[in-house]
Amino acid sequence: MSNYNVDIEKRSVGAASSSDVLALITLPGRPDVESLVKGYVAAAESREKIMVSACGPAELMDVTRRTVAGLVGDGGEGPAIDLHLEQFSW
Repeated sequence: MSNYNVDIEKRSVGAASSSDVLALITLPGRPDVESLVKGYVAAAESREKIMVSACGPAELMDVTRRTVAGLVGDGGEGPAIDLHLEQFSW
């Protein structure tokens, strides 16, 4: 976890707590969704909750959905995972 809590909407920075979300990093190109999600889940403790959100075309939604579905089927061990998808097409 970072040492700071950044509220993007209010553009403010405050002290971080253990329940803060991970820092937002924007990079060019297509994300490796499977590696990103699996990495965050592997780093989380079993009592934590993870929110996976994606907005984009059908292919991105499919990869995100498959990745999360594969992680929640591990017999109830690991963090809770919520999934929110918003699909659009060109």
